[in-house]
Amino acid sequence: MKTHIRFCGAGGHYSYLLGIASILQKYFILDDNVIFSGYSAGCVPALLCCLNIDINNEFLELNIPLLEELQTNKLKSFFNFIPTLKKYLLSRLNIISEDIYLNANNKLNCNLTHIPTFQNHIIDNYQNNEDLVDCILASGHLPIYNNCIFYNYRNNYYVDGGLTQYINGEKSFFNPDYNLIELKRNKWRDLPGNWVFISSCSKYSEYLYELGKLDGLNNIQYFNKYLKLKKRLVRRNSL
Repeated sequence: MKTHIRFCGAGGHYSYLLGIASILQKYFILDDNVIFSGYSAGCVPALLCCLNIDINNEFLELNIPLLEELQTNKLKSFFNFIPTLKKYLLSRLNIISEDIYLNANNKLNCNLTHIPTFQNHIIDNYQNNEDLVDCILASGHLPIYNNCIFYNYRNNYYVDGGLTQYINGEKSFFNPDYNLIELKRNKWRDLPGNWVFISSCSKYSEYLYELGKLDGLNNIQYFNKYLKLKKRLVRRNSL
């Protein structure tokens, strides 16, 4: 039986979901029997798991430099986060492979909110690396974090997919024949700070990341119900 891993929106708590995803990636077999979906900030950990890109490495090589650059802006993350994320994320994918997007086809599903119909669209097929990145950013688009009101993707306008994730019959995407692992920012604890605000503080991001790793490890049996372990658990201080 296949397993569907769904990463929900997290806003400024995205680093927490990345931490949980790093535990999934480290200890479990995420093969063709696993599909991924996400909306808003949840699309990023879903992407990294789907493409088997080392999350611990990308947290240091992508996320931290991204936040450090945002810190140099007068408005920090406001009106800057999405275009800066695109620059870093697209660059990292192209370094790995110009064809890496092919590994996401029919395996990564992203929820987007179409404007002006306010219909929820699910995208699961991508044309190139930039098309894949644009899809993820369209799914998480909020005007306060970009320099435009709507995100132009494939000549259509979109905003955050979390606004319509359960509207217009898209709930049917939850295939009853699949096991479902749904990961939310508040699944196991209430996190500090306002989740709507995306902080450019790298220390805060690191703190949330470690909390995510801790909660992922403490709830390893939740994942083990549906996923196969690929290695034995080790002492926590080695995480």
